[in-house]
Amino acid sequence: MRQVFSMALTIRHLRETDLDLLDRILVAAFETTHSYKKQLQRYTAIQPEGWFVAELDRTVVGMVGAIDYGEFAYIGLMAVYPTVQRRGIGRALMERLLDWLNARGTKVALLNATESGARLYTLVGFVEDSKQLVFQRDRKTPYPASPSEVRTLCKEDLSALAAFDAPIFGANRLSIFAAYLSSLPDRAFVTHNEA
Repeated sequence: MRQVFSMALTIRHLRETDLDLLDRILVAAFETTHSYKKQLQRYTAIQPEGWFVAELDRTVVGMVGAIDYGEFAYIGLMAVYPTVQRRGIGRALMERLLDWLNARGTKVALLNATESGARLYTLVGFVEDSKQLVFQRDRKTPYPASPSEVRTLCKEDLSALAAFDAPIFGANRLSIFAAYLSSLPDRAFVTHNEA
């Protein structure tokens, strides 16, 4: 006799108590040792209602989220735990997120896809726009000295930075810059010229 098992899949908003487990899921899904917890904390602080988790039989197994800029949104951190991939969980997560974005009136959703994720994204209506290169520094070579006109970004620079960036990016990212500066204060730099 053949037995069929039914598994209950639910999609819900991400909670702060999910972060440790989601970090482990992201590490496993992306096959890395890099922790994503601070990144998750930053993104959920910027757009708290834009992050969703999948539960399979009440166990968290995946996540996805987006930051909505109004006319468009960027989707990120789409991951399903490797042992439960290819069961429709990723698609259910994406459909829930896209429903949320549609309800907000967001006209365009953008994302960066890996080769392994590209198939899912085409299934839910995404089309390839362009290819991206990802560069990674492998060696521990010393960094060159910073030019004298480059200095560490400070809080007082954020408004001018957001005003400079908005016409290029297409939306105001003041809250994004503030969140990054707060969590990574030594990794942001600025320079000015006469213009």
